[in-house]
Amino acid sequence: TATSEGIGAHNSQNSVDWMGTYEAVVPCADCAGIMTNLTLNKDNTFTISEEYLDKKSKNEDKGTFSWDATGSIISLNEKSTKYQYKVGENTLFMLDTEGKEIQGALKEHYIFKKK
Repeated sequence: TATSEGIGAHNSQNSVDWMGTYEAVVPCADCAGIMTNLTLNKDNTFTISEEYLDKKSKNEDKGTFSWDATGSIISLNEKSTKYQYKVGENTLFMLDTEGKEIQGALKEHYIFKKK
């Protein structure tokens, strides 16, 4: 069936090898950081593990994610996990609560690299 995406329209969803596991140590206000592993699957499901360093605390979640209309941003759709990421080549950029890339001195800590 035909879609309205347009012929030859390249975006992260259809032109980047985005499936896989990504990792980052995200800054934390009251711990050494949060070791985060996020796995994106071809069927638009995810698993995420967040380990709070120095606290012996770990959260895990799984569910589905959806792509925005541009095909470049994903949103995790679960009760306890409300994150958004801009998808790049072997990289995820964690977005703030307004859906914008995080800026400032710590911005590199919000960039997830594919393992």
